[in-house]
Amino acid sequence: MKNKLQKVFVYLIISCVLFFSYDLSFAYAADINVSDSQIETTPLVSTEWLAEHAEDKNLVILEVRSGETSIKFQDEHIPNSVFASSIYFQTNYPDKTNIPYDLPSYEEFESLVSKLGISNDSKVVIVYPGLIPKDIMCATRTYWTFDYFGMTNISILDGGFGKWKREGRPLSNQTKVPDLGNLRVSTIKSEDLANILDVIIAVNNKDYVLLDARMSSEYIGSTKQSFIPEAGHISGSINYFAPLFLNPDLTFKTPKQITYEMALLGITKDKTIITYCNSGQFATTAWFGLKKIAGMQNVSSYDGSVSEWVNKLKLPLEKD
Repeated sequence: MKNKLQKVFVYLIISCVLFFSYDLSFAYAADINVSDSQIETTPLVSTEWLAEHAEDKNLVILEVRSGETSIKFQDEHIPNSVFASSIYFQTNYPDKTNIPYDLPSYEEFESLVSKLGISNDSKVVIVYPGLIPKDIMCATRTYWTFDYFGMTNISILDGGFGKWKREGRPLSNQTKVPDLGNLRVSTIKSEDLANILDVIIAVNNKDYVLLDARMSSEYIGSTKQSFIPEAGHISGSINYFAPLFLNPDLTFKTPKQITYEMALLGITKDKTIITYCNSGQFATTAWFGLKKIAGMQNVSSYDGSVSEWVNKLKLPLEKD
């Protein structure tokens, strides 16, 4: 009980840090205002960078939205951007009943991405709505999928469309119909994806960390999503709500901030880290924050997450 209370206390401290760290974000914003040649290895680009490079050859601005923000895309979006639904790159396979939002096959991915005008030589900047904290999973899930299929010229616009609009930058209501791309997958980064065996090995293993990226109420089992028949968390996991990787302006925290907050929870670079959530969405936000921002190399995301753990495999969850 003492350890559980300590974890809750640390979690509350981190939640407070979220609301008092706004000023610290500006130094990092300068760091990510990089040159065109660096975009391949830079997970984030700033609104300043995108404004300067919006006309670059082979640049694809991909606005990934869901719900009401999808409907509003037609009214206002970044000029020359291409729209994709947040579930565009995800497939529900018939042999995985009640397990939503799976990775597509590489053939499906090639077809989907090519329809958006993306080829192997494209530079893709993924834009999330940036209006509420949960918007971030639109971008990180897309980034994680692209990364898994071996794409390297990908970045996320830090702060998303919301930051772009707040700064008074140009908007458009003209829908762009992209030319057909010809992307071909040559590499699969299997290290991005954790499977069920990986998670079973990680349970209560001191060399691993299972990071539950859901709300604390879902973690302790007081609430659950409708497609999850049982409430609770995977044994031995640590809870850190995915939007806590963001500043109040919905930009990402700095590597130093993330590393510090993870250390408070006992999550360090020497651990093998597996992130999960309900259906593999917020899990990718944690994966992105840990691996792409904080530089923790041994990080993977459990795509099936709790929906597979409970629905398909009938494995137990714990409640606090």
